[in-house]
Amino acid sequence: MRSASIPPALCLRTIVLATLAVTLGGCWCDVPDEIRDTPISGTVSGDELEMVRSENPDAPTRCVAACRVALANGGVDPDDDDNNGEYDEFVNCTVQGMEGGPADPWDPAHTEITVSCDGRTVRPGFCTGRRPLGHHELAMRSRSHAQWLRVHAHLERASITAFEQLAVWLANHGAPDELRARCVAAAADEVVHAQLLEGLLRAEGLEPASALVDAGAPEDLLSVAMHNAVEGCVSEAFAATIAAYQSEHADSPELRGVFAQIAQDELRHGQLAWDLHAWFMAQLDEVSQARVRAAQRQAMLALADVAATNAAASPAGVGWPSPELATIMAQSFARGVNAQLDGALRMAG
Repeated sequence: MRSASIPPALCLRTIVLATLAVTLGGCWCDVPDEIRDTPISGTVSGDELEMVRSENPDAPTRCVAACRVALANGGVDPDDDDNNGEYDEFVNCTVQGMEGGPADPWDPAHTEITVSCDGRTVRPGFCTGRRPLGHHELAMRSRSHAQWLRVHAHLERASITAFEQLAVWLANHGAPDELRARCVAAAADEVVHAQLLEGLLRAEGLEPASALVDAGAPEDLLSVAMHNAVEGCVSEAFAATIAAYQSEHADSPELRGVFAQIAQDELRHGQLAWDLHAWFMAQLDEVSQARVRAAQRQAMLALADVAATNAAASPAGVGWPSPELATIMAQSFARGVNAQLDGALRMAG
């Protein structure tokens, strides 16, 4: 299973919480995170062990990769697994080689290793979704609460198509099973999101709009990678920060509850975008990688203006920050992303 070879390119949750700490005066720090560790253990051997050794550069990343393989092979008690195998990170990872073998468990003399770790789930005290390729945006006809709900319910419905498209594309191009499964799960999340917002919309007396997608959307690797790098890694990932803010600042308890439920999923979806980005970049040549990075940098530079524009178009009551605060949040988010990526490049160099 190739998924074990994919290192997380970036930890989105850290960036989201750092942005909130800067812009919200630390109010999130007063609410402790809910942390749950699930024990995972198992043996890894044969081709899977060789893959873990060859495709991960050092002992810590190999250990986590082996832990993911053990998880995929059933190394967790179903009664303990409340997350269907989805965790924010893997911690407390240890590995042992065969008895009597070399001290280094990663020595090729070991044909089997035993790994144990904890799958950690962190739920912070905290909506917009991913647009598919070929998406037609719904116009905001008025700055009203109902019209805002209609546009965002439309985006959530479009996100179902986006993740379904992506899951099919990944299946057709030999992507790791884990990434395809996470896209399928994300599509199911978006069904719930759409239903929640459509329920609120109907309570306002409006019917949802149908999502419209061009049948001829590009499917080449570079186009899909670039779309994910911009729409997923920038727009969708930043939405996790906005959703966190909305879940505290929307006027009604019902709306805050809906955004809180959606926000948890959006954080996972944003992390999925960055994990997909790592895989896409590994498939591209250097020229194409440079094009993707350039598009992503441009989207990051434009994020503050986009956030301010969206804030200005959002009616009172839905919990969006002011244009000024949205600008600060976008700038903080971009700094956090760039700092993590620069650190990853230094380690790789």
